[in-house]
Amino acid sequence: MPYAAYKLVRVMRLFELPCEGWEGWHMHSGKLWTPEGYGFTPDCQSWWSLLVRQARMFRQLADRERQLDIALHRLQWGPVAPADGPGRDAHASRPGPVVGAPTGAAGRAA
Repeated sequence: MPYAAYKLVRVMRLFELPCEGWEGWHMHSGKLWTPEGYGFTPDCQSWWSLLVRQARMFRQLADRERQLDIALHRLQWGPVAPADGPGRDAHASRPGPVVGAPTGAAGRAA
């Protein structure tokens, strides 16, 4: 039996997807099923690319926010110094914003 015919039989009979990277995915009852057990109908596929682009943008924004937080921390506090003793916070004596204090426009103290 030719290999192509064998693969076609597996796709048609077992609803396997024949490409690398699709391990665990399968077609059944008119749906594409994920390895986690979620089923997608053909009409769900119209928003798939939008969902992927949103997830990618969210990841980029989260990374950017993390980098800005690190930069802001360095501007406010300078380099992190080792603690002066056991249980003592290195930042305890430094002035800084009060957590939970009301803020006005652009995050400045009200």
